[in-house]
Amino acid sequence: MGSELNTYRTEIVRNVSDFCTGTRLHYWIVKRVSWFSKIDYPIFGFLDDHNIRVTPKVVAGNIDYDRSYTGRRLRALRDAGLLEQDDEAFYTLSDLGEEFLAGNLSKEELEALDPEKAENGTDEH
Repeated sequence: MGSELNTYRTEIVRNVSDFCTGTRLHYWIVKRVSWFSKIDYPIFGFLDDHNIRVTPKVVAGNIDYDRSYTGRRLRALRDAGLLEQDDEAFYTLSDLGEEFLAGNLSKEELEALDPEKAENGTDEH
């Protein structure tokens, strides 16, 4: 059990350091967003590094997450306006997503994008 835990910790550290060396990801470490999931940061890292149209399968395969969970998070980020989805179901960064990556959105602006709040029509979680 102990060696499995150490392997897991090493993997987390390796993954965090991998995506912290990206072009704009240093902003993400500072701007923790309450409704973001841990997977959202690698999603943005992948989209930042690859200016292509992607499916959940492509993203999941490149960031080592489950495809169905990746798809749910892509839809949540789309619903928040940070991603766009075209008629063929491919995802890309939206203008708002580009602003996020550039560090031009405040934490308050990001918190206000919470898709669950929009669904429920409330400002409370």
